[in-house]
Amino acid sequence: MAISSLELRIGNLVLDPYGNEREVTGFRGSYVYLLRPDGPHSIYKASELSPIPLNQEWLERARFVAEEMDEFSFTNKEQGVLLELSELYTGENNRAVFYFNLPDTDECKCIAYCNSLHSLCNLYFALTGSELEIAGKGI
Repeated sequence: MAISSLELRIGNLVLDPYGNEREVTGFRGSYVYLLRPDGPHSIYKASELSPIPLNQEWLERARFVAEEMDEFSFTNKEQGVLLELSELYTGENNRAVFYFNLPDTDECKCIAYCNSLHSLCNLYFALTGSELEIAGKGI
């Protein structure tokens, strides 16, 4: 599945054409600059990159906590944010269904269906104005 450069932000993690996890560092038209572990940046057409599918490992690296089977939650008390993932579908059409509510309220709304790590990071940024921290990012 190809990615459009319009759906990426600097700091997003994607897979390069060789399946390596890389961080987006810049853009030039439809080209995306990726950080390489050995120094200089690589540049690829966005269509050559692949999203990182959401799974339990990536959710845990993003500080989501497993509550029950296929249910995870993320709380950032400093920013007053609670994200709940109630359904994690795996396989060919994997996606996560996210609900959002503010602490101390009973109201909960379905806000997004995400199937990739960069989509989750972009959702979190849109809700909070800050980056979602991913454990081991840049390693």
